[in-house]
Amino acid sequence: MKYTLKCIIDGQEVSEAEFNRRRRSNKTLGGKTGPVSKAYNRPLKSVGASVPKHQAKEFNQLYAAHGISGATHDANGNLRFESREARRKVCKLRGIRDNDAGYGDYAGK
Repeated sequence: MKYTLKCIIDGQEVSEAEFNRRRRSNKTLGGKTGPVSKAYNRPLKSVGASVPKHQAKEFNQLYAAHGISGATHDANGNLRFESREARRKVCKLRGIRDNDAGYGDYAGK
């Protein structure tokens, strides 16, 4: 059985060498945690970390008060993360266990 590797960045197929070059580059991120993988160019949506609709505004204000940008609750109360850094900070603030946590992510206690 033969496998074919497709390397895709920003929706465009690139060579494996170009993929590895751009993947290893941290210049555009400024040394910060990279963005969450965006399937279909949307931020990561968490239903498990959602809140009731009437509390969405309150939680958005809580994140702002703690200096967390890139994490907001939409009108339905679902939590949207723009980056791994925001995901880590929100999970730590709210004491949420992240079963999909990777290296450097907050997995809970």
